[in-house]
Parts: sequence; C-alpha cells; structure tokens
Amino acid sequence: MLTEQQLADFEKLGVIRLPGAIAREDAEVMGEQMWNVLGQFGAQKEDRATWVEIKQSKFKKIIDAGAFNKIESATVCAALDELFGEGEWIKPDVWPSGILFNIPRDEQWDVPTGGWHIDSPVSLQTHPLHFLAYFTFLNTVKAGGGGTLIVTGSHHIVRDIITQPDARPKIRSNDMKKILIRTEPWMQDLFSDAAFENRIEKFMTESISENGHALRVMELTGEPGDVFLMHPWLLHTSMSNINDTPRMMLLNFMHGIPD
Repeated sequence: MLTEQQLADFEKLGVIRLPGAIAREDAEVMGEQMWNVLGQFGAQKEDRATWVEIKQSKFKKIIDAGAFNKIESATVCAALDELFGEGEWIKPDVWPSGILFNIPRDEQWDVPTGGWHIDSPVSLQTHPLHFLAYFTFLNTVKAGGGGTLIVTGSHHIVRDIITQPDARPKIRSNDMKKILIRTEPWMQDLFSDAAFENRIEKFMTESISENGHALRVMELTGEPGDVFLMHPWLLHTSMSNINDTPRMMLLNFMHGIPD
C-alpha cells in the first residue's frame, strides 16, 4: 500500500520511488541474465573494455522465457492497484517493455537541451491517468550514472494546456514542446542552447513556473530492486553515463483498462 506521502508525491511531482519494491537478490539475478546475453557479444562483466550496447531485439528470447517476470512483485502490483484502481490495469503478456543498458562514456555531465519528450499523446480522454511508466533498477545507479532525467511537476503544466477551452483534442510530444517554449520561460531555457553559467544549478534546483507549479530536473538513481513509477505527462529524457559501471534498468509501460 502506498503511503500518504507517496500519493502526495505522485500528485505534486508526478513520480513515486518504491525502495526495494523488487527483492534485491531477484534484481541482481535478472542483472546476471542480462550479462549472459551481453556475453554472447563478447561483453565480460569484469572487463570494461568489452562492454557493448546491443539492440533490444537481442534480449527478446529471455524476455519471452520469463527472465524478468520477478518485476511483477506484490509491492508493484499493489501500487498499480492504488493508482489505476484495483484490477483496473492491464497485465502485460511479457515483462518488461524495454531494456535500458548504458555503458560509461568519457563526456562532461550537464543538463541536456535535447531529447525531452512525453511518452504518449495528451488528450482529455487520457486524463487523469490512463498509462504510466515504471523503471526497475537491476544494479546500483548513482548520480551521473545514466539514470533517466525527469522534470518533476511538468505534468501539471501539461494538464493546464490540455484543459484550455481552445486546446486541440490531442497534442503530440513535439507539439507540446512548442507550446511549452511559447508559454513557459523556464521550459524555453531548458530546451535552449543558450549558455548558462551553471545549467545543473539552474534546472536541478526547484523553480516556480508562470502558473505557480514547482519544477525541477531530477535524476533517477537507485539500488537493485528499487522502482520508480512515473506519470505519463512528465517530461523526461535519457542521459549519458559518466560513472564506472553500466546502467542496468528495466522499463515497463502500464496501461489502464479503457472505460
């Protein structure tokens, strides 16, 4: 069962962290399954020089065989019941929807200007919650380790836009970004290539939008078995990994049962 604080976080921030939602030992075993597949392409866990990123399709065989089914934990299912309504979400045929494996790169870490998006088109028919994403950590992902970046609070701005009397019935991600650039100076700066003295300080410290919503870029970090549940209207992007270990996570897209 979600706590009052977790429910409040989902409403305010658009994301919930569920520490240890998957048993750590199960998460680590799933991580080893991932390494077994990577090993078929020459990757050795203890030899960074051999690490390689491969196509998602290369994991299909073990996904279909149920290698990652332990992410369907009682804790996760109870949280989905609370957010969608008990029994009101569709259980996937296979888990997960995607594999997130990012090897370290020799780059400077900064808040990016590009790649920001929303996962699904926005419409009043999809309000308030029809879909969410959840991320499962299979290894330790620290700051700078390639964890997804999200803009907490951005789902409120999207909601304000789609509920305007003159709003289009459905707004896709690229069009939503154009609207955000026109209407929200903070978003305009986030997407801009203009130089700021410190983008990390500017965007990873809470700011207040034009309409009074608290916004902040947040990096998803965690330990094996930790889970984040993310609102579908939350702006997010992938990020480079500048640490010494790969990022190993699973991504699931969960859908509510249509009315």
